[in-house]
Amino acid sequence: MRQKYIVIIFYIVLFGGSAFGLIPETLSARQVFQADTDTTLSLEEIIITASGMPTTRRETIKPTLVIHKPEIQRYEGIGLGQLLHAQAGLYISNAYGAPAENRRLKVQGAGDAYTLLLLDGVVLGDPSSINSFFDLRLLSLSDVRRIEIVKGSQSTLYGTDAIGGVINIITEKPDSRGETSSIFESGNLVISADQYAARKVSAGLTGRVTPKFTYRLNLAGDYTEGFSSAATPEEEEDLPDRTPYDKDGHQFTQLNGTLKANLSDANSLDLMVRQGWYRGDFDGGAFLDAPNRYRSDFIFTGIQHQYEGDFLSWQTGYHGTFTKRQFDILNTFSNETDVYPYQGAQHQIKSTAAMRINPKIKMLVGAEGIHYVSPSTPQANRADASIFSAYANSIHTLSDLLLVEGGVRWNVHNEFGSQWTYSLATRVRPEVPFQISAGLSSGYKAPTLDQLYGQFGANPNLRPQDSMYLFASVDGSLDRFGLHVHGQVFQRKIRQLIQYDFQQGYVNRNREEVLGVETSVELRAVRNWIFTLSGSYLQGDLYLESSNDIDVENREDLFVLIPEHQWKMVAHWDASDALFFRFEMELSSSRTDLFFNSTTFTTESVTLDAYQLVHLYGEYRMQRFSLFGSVSNVLDQRITEVYGYNSYGRNITMGLRVKY
Repeated sequence: MRQKYIVIIFYIVLFGGSAFGLIPETLSARQVFQADTDTTLSLEEIIITASGMPTTRRETIKPTLVIHKPEIQRYEGIGLGQLLHAQAGLYISNAYGAPAENRRLKVQGAGDAYTLLLLDGVVLGDPSSINSFFDLRLLSLSDVRRIEIVKGSQSTLYGTDAIGGVINIITEKPDSRGETSSIFESGNLVISADQYAARKVSAGLTGRVTPKFTYRLNLAGDYTEGFSSAATPEEEEDLPDRTPYDKDGHQFTQLNGTLKANLSDANSLDLMVRQGWYRGDFDGGAFLDAPNRYRSDFIFTGIQHQYEGDFLSWQTGYHGTFTKRQFDILNTFSNETDVYPYQGAQHQIKSTAAMRINPKIKMLVGAEGIHYVSPSTPQANRADASIFSAYANSIHTLSDLLLVEGGVRWNVHNEFGSQWTYSLATRVRPEVPFQISAGLSSGYKAPTLDQLYGQFGANPNLRPQDSMYLFASVDGSLDRFGLHVHGQVFQRKIRQLIQYDFQQGYVNRNREEVLGVETSVELRAVRNWIFTLSGSYLQGDLYLESSNDIDVENREDLFVLIPEHQWKMVAHWDASDALFFRFEMELSSSRTDLFFNSTTFTTESVTLDAYQLVHLYGEYRMQRFSLFGSVSNVLDQRITEVYGYNSYGRNITMGLRVKY
C-alpha cells in the first residue's frame, strides 16, 4: 500500500512542475507520435509496446527487444517459435520438436502462463485453454512487419497475464498515403520446402479501392508430414521386428484482411479479420505412439477508430477472439476414440489517449473492459468472467541526463474485486557513452476460467497471483569501434501461486523467487560483418507462503524445461549487395523435466543433457526475387528437448520470395 502512494505522490510532483511551465519546449506532439516503419536500430527508432504509446528508443527505459522485417523474413520457412527462441532471454521448449507439437514460451524463465501475447497491441488469448495463452502454431510470419518484446512485469499497461513480459506482433498495414486509386498496388509471394516434406506458401496483396480506402489481404498455408512426436525407447530401437512410429504432421491455413478508411486528415477507421484452421497429429505421451488428432479454428476480428492531432492522439476499438478446439484421443481400454471439444471467446473494448502535457512530458491514459467466455461443452457448464481497468502512464524528460517513467492501473474483476498495479523506472545518461536504467513494477495474473469453473479441480475462491519485478541495466556504445554492450540483472517474485493439487484441485500456495542475469555484445568493427553474443543465467526457488521455508517437495516445478544458462552467438556477413549469410550457434545447459511413469503412477524427475546446435542461413537478393536457404542443426546433433519426445536432426529448407 505504501508503494502505491509513492507512485501517486510521484505523479503530483511530476505534473505539478510541468503545469507551472518549468520545462522548456522541444518537439511537437505530431513529431513524437508519428510512428515510422524504418528498420534502423538508431536512437530515433519508434517503439510502441514499452510505454503504450509511440516513443523513441532514446526515451525507452524498459528492457525491450525489437525484431525487424529482415530478420523475420529469415524465419519464414521455419516459423514463429524458432524466431522467438533465437532471441536473448527467450526460450521455447520443444522449439525443434515435431511440427504438430505445441511450442511453450519462456521469457526470463517465466512460462507462457505469465506472458501476454498481443496482435497489433490487442490482447490475443484463448479462454478455452488452461492458462489462456494463445497457441503460437496458429500465427504465420507471412504478414508480420515487426515484433516488440518487453521483458518484466507490464501489468500496469496491459493488465492480467503480463507478469513475465509482453510480446507484440505488429502486422503489415495498408499504406494510407497517396491520392491515386490502384486496385493492385503491391504484393508478395513466398514459397518454401524442407526435407520433412514441409511446404509453406504465403501471398499478400495491397491496393487502393479509392483514394480514401485501402486494403491488405494475406493468405498463408503450412503443410507437413513431419516425424513421430513420441521417441522410441532405447531398448526397442535396434529390434528387427519393431514397428516404426507414425509420422505426426499438420496442416494450417490462415487468411486475414484489413480495410482502412481515411475519414479525414486526422481520422481513420480500421476493419480487420483474421481466420485460421489447424489440423494436427499428436501421440499419447512420452514414448507412446498413438493416432490422436487435434483441430483448432480461430477468428480474430475488430474495428478501431484513430485520431492523430498535433497534441493529442487517441484510439478506440472493439476486438474479439473466438476459438474452437477439439482433441480426438484413442481410448486404449475401449479402443474407441474419445472426443473432447472446447470453445472460448474473448471480447475487448479499449480506449486510449496519448497526449503531450508540455514539451517534456508525454502521458497515456486508457480504459478497457475484457469479457471471457467458455460456452457449454459436454464436460463443463458455461463459464465467464469480466475485468475492467483504468490506467495512466507518463514519461518525463527531467533533463538531457535524466528520464523518468511511471504508471498506475486499477483493475476490477467480477469474482475477486479490485487490484492495483504500478510501475516506476528511471534512466541516467551521464557524460560518457553509457547509460544506467533501473525500475520496479508490480503485476498480477487473474485465475483462468478453467481454474475457476473447469471440470478438473475448479476453485471459484482462488485469488489472483501477484508479483514484483525489479531490474537494473547498463548499456554502452563505442561507435569508434562499432561496439555495443548490454547487461541486466533482475529479480521476480510471484506470490499466491496457483498450483494444482491432486487432492484439493487448484489452490493458492507458495511463493516463487527468481534472480537472473542477461548480457549481450554486438560488434560491427569488421566491414560487412556483425557479430552478436548473448547469454542468460537463472536461479531461484519455491518457498512455502506460511513459513518462508523452501518447498523441497515441489521446488523442481520451478524450472521445468528451462536451462539454468544459455548462450547464443550470431555472425552476419553481407558478402555483396546481393548475397547475405548468417551463422548461428546455440549452447544450452542441462534441464529438468517431470515424467509421469504410467507403471508406478508417480511423477519422476529427469535430467536432460546439455546441447549445442549450429544453424546456417543464406540469401541471394535480386530486384524482385530472393532465393533463400537454411540448414538447421548443421552437425545433425541428437538432442532431447522434452523427455520421451523427438527433436529433428539436420533440416534443409529452400525457398523463393517474390515482390510484385
